[in-house]
Amino acid sequence: MTVEVKPGTSFDFAAARPLFAFPPEVIDFDRFNYDVRPDGQRFLANLPHGREAPASITLVSNWTAELVR
Repeated sequence: MTVEVKPGTSFDFAAARPLFAFPPEVIDFDRFNYDVRPDGQRFLANLPHGREAPASITLVSNWTAELVR
């Protein structure tokens, strides 16, 4: 959400509105990954491609030991 704040001697602000328009099925805040650039001017959002969830995830632990070999 974004809110316009108007400068002045009192705190004056406009109504909140959505900053982005994503399909409702995409917004699952338990899995929604995003980041903001250090300059605050852009967002990066990790959104699923299509409607299907990935079939599996492969976790490789201690992968640095393989580099030594």
